[in-house]
Amino acid sequence: MFSSPATTCISHLITMSDGVELSLFGEYMTQLPPQIAALSSLEELSIQSAGLSTIDPLIFSRLPRLRTINFSINSLRALPDDMFSNLPSLTMLHLGTNSIKQVPPQISMLSSLIELHLSSNRLKSVPEELSFLTSLKHLNLQQNRITSLPEGFFSLTQLRKLFLYENEIASLSHHVTRLSSLKLLSIFGNILSDLPPNIGDVPSLKKLWLYHNKLTHIPRSLGRLRNLRRLSLASNQISCLPHELSHLSLLQYFDCTNNPLTSVPYNLIHLALTEFILPTTCFASDPQHELSHNPHPNSLLGTPLFLSFSPLSLSLSLSLSLFLSLSLLYSKIFYLCI
Repeated sequence: MFSSPATTCISHLITMSDGVELSLFGEYMTQLPPQIAALSSLEELSIQSAGLSTIDPLIFSRLPRLRTINFSINSLRALPDDMFSNLPSLTMLHLGTNSIKQVPPQISMLSSLIELHLSSNRLKSVPEELSFLTSLKHLNLQQNRITSLPEGFFSLTQLRKLFLYENEIASLSHHVTRLSSLKLLSIFGNILSDLPPNIGDVPSLKKLWLYHNKLTHIPRSLGRLRNLRRLSLASNQISCLPHELSHLSLLQYFDCTNNPLTSVPYNLIHLALTEFILPTTCFASDPQHELSHNPHPNSLLGTPLFLSFSPLSLSLSLSLSLFLSLSLLYSKIFYLCI
């Protein structure tokens, strides 16, 4: 990719471009250079960290072969309505780290779009027209001010990665199950108080990040996410976990620290977990069905226990008694150290 030195004239850079790729980083400009419109064969356009604040949509009407646009780390506040009217080949649009407050409904015209990045802007809502982006597989809306998602949004059946973290979302629609190809859902750092009861009916989900919300309970259906590998419920208000979590046979990473948990399902220890992070206040010396209160409450209160299981050094089929012995050993070691 062609990258410019800071001291080179922008117009000269455009002239010297191979006509297929153009990348300008740190070259100050408030609007797109009109010379770009002459590059009719241009496929990749990247102008980052340039102070760009205005876009002339007429430039794009002459660039029908564009496949990627990257205008991240600029000063864009608005997008022209007709910016997307002649971009039939566009597969990636990166507008992250700007000050965009609204996405025009004409974005629905980007029928070939696969990746859309709108992170770190000032969006308060998502246009219903996103539902027409039927080829979309990667959507990044993190670090905005979004409070809810339109119903049509959940018709994106090809979507695989969805980043919604650090917004102001209070609830997740039960229509999330329509996202049948979703493999990663990152919605931490919001104000979720509950999850839809059918959250377990997203069959392809592998990673689910729910930490730093206001969740008080977890639906039993979560145990139906048989492809789930990584799950974080940390920093919520969860007091107990459903036994159905022990059905997550492929789970490798599980974090539930910083919750007022009094017990965890004992069958969790039979999972093939390589990282299991939970409050030490959940452990007891002689449970029958659950791991509950810490036998040394004054020694480890509020301190998370981090267990990292290696298949080479520790059998993944540990018995309950052995697991409890290890937990007591951890407690004694910590107790002696403070």
